[in-house]
Amino acid sequence: MSDAGAIEGIVPTQDERTMGTLAHVLQLVGGWIAPLIIFLVKRNSRFVSFHALQVLLLQALYFAVVMIGMGGFFIVMAVSAFHPQATQHSSAPPVFFLTVRSGVDGNDGLVGVHTGGGHCVRNQGREGRMG
Repeated sequence: MSDAGAIEGIVPTQDERTMGTLAHVLQLVGGWIAPLIIFLVKRNSRFVSFHALQVLLLQALYFAVVMIGMGGFFIVMAVSAFHPQATQHSSAPPVFFLTVRSGVDGNDGLVGVHTGGGHCVRNQGREGRMG
């Protein structure tokens, strides 16, 4: 089995092979920074710069795929949040929602548990009275 560098008549040295391998392996730890440093340091070696550029292009492709996926996720979430079925509930939500209001509307710090039916059970915190 022949090497890609040997096909062109250029046999890479052991140092070049090591740096090419490091460009691929260090992307797992350093992302795109490590291959960029290797590319800038060993720019005169065609073998090393080829492998470092391969890794940089792979990282750019990975970044683009992640950004497209995140954009799609946020679009789906925004559409589903404003969809008419998402805002109309025919039954109570699966959990109770606790709200705390601090002295607004003349109330002395109401704690309310919303049951989902539009009603709120309130405890005003005065001698255990319910109101």
